[in-house]
Amino acid sequence: MLVAIPLLIAAFSVKKAPTLPLPALPAAFDTTAALDLADELAGSIPNRRPGTPGGHRAARWVASKLELEGFTPSIDHFTADIPGSGRTQLENVVAIAPGRSPQAIVLMAHRDDTGVGPGANDNASGTGAMLELARVYASLGAGSGSTAGAGPAHNIIFLSTDGGAYGALGAHRFATHSPYRDRVLAVVDIDAIAGKGAPALQFAGDAPRSPPASLVQTAAARLKEQGRSNPRHPGVLAQIIDLGFPFNLYEQAPLVGRGIPAVTLTTEGNRPSSSIADTPDRLHV
Repeated sequence: MLVAIPLLIAAFSVKKAPTLPLPALPAAFDTTAALDLADELAGSIPNRRPGTPGGHRAARWVASKLELEGFTPSIDHFTADIPGSGRTQLENVVAIAPGRSPQAIVLMAHRDDTGVGPGANDNASGTGAMLELARVYASLGAGSGSTAGAGPAHNIIFLSTDGGAYGALGAHRFATHSPYRDRVLAVVDIDAIAGKGAPALQFAGDAPRSPPASLVQTAAARLKEQGRSNPRHPGVLAQIIDLGFPFNLYEQAPLVGRGIPAVTLTTEGNRPSSSIADTPDRLHV
């Protein structure tokens, strides 16, 4: 699953400057580094429940990792209701690799958990992969301070959301308030990608809409190339039910519901796991 992610992003967004002998994006992605980042986050900040000291530390941790790669991350503060905590301050961390067009590709992963377990797979694994992709883009000359023509064809937004474990709150915030929301070509949500399950796609919205078929087909093709079998995704009947009774617990849902093309890559089923057993030693490539 980890290897397939940069291939998918490359299909949408990579355009190297012809005068620069840059390496291919997939070869630059370091799966071990992504897993190490997941291990570090889950091990050093196991309780990342929104609004807690650990939750705020996790936001600063992500921002510091992005700064190390030359990005200038910003923090979007907002409030939302968290069960058991009431009105709570949340934080989305955003970094942008400027592209050659005003449009954007969003790489998204929620970093919070419920505090029940260390959230290694859900979703330190997705956060680690997103940060490793940020490193790759920075190495290709696509950091915040990159020169014109050296980066990707489109803006690449690295979005570390808060409140993903409580109903995609950070994704909803992006969908309703980001100045980029009307310029997004595609959102790839990376959620619980290092579990034992087969790769799966989630693409239902929280309103009766579906993402463009081209986005779903491209994602499925890239995953199939790595797994040698078609990834799991909702069947026709399930998709019809989703359109009639739109509801999904993954973070693509509020985006798709507002007409923003988005899919979630995961190794989980229809409901992300939250378990005390979600520890770094159980992560799988």
